[in-house]
Amino acid sequence: MKQAAKWIDQALEKNPDAYFMHYKKAQIQARLGNRKEATASAQKTIDILMKDNAPDESAIKNAQPIIDSSKVTISSDVAGPTWRCPSNF
Repeated sequence: MKQAAKWIDQALEKNPDAYFMHYKKAQIQARLGNRKEATASAQKTIDILMKDNAPDESAIKNAQPIIDSSKVTISSDVAGPTWRCPSNF
């Protein structure tokens, strides 16, 4: 996953307005447990889509759960706090 994060960053350097790459970056960051970064990337996806006269509603709906999951309370147990990436990523 860390290598995937490097590759997606390289791709975004070449095409920073590719919403689907920001979405993929959000998924990768979520899987790595980087909630704040995943949320920012998902929001960037939506921001790019909303600039379009006819935004892709299904892409927006796909990115929204990543943002919503950042609002979930982190549970704590004996092993320490945990956060799980929703299975639809």
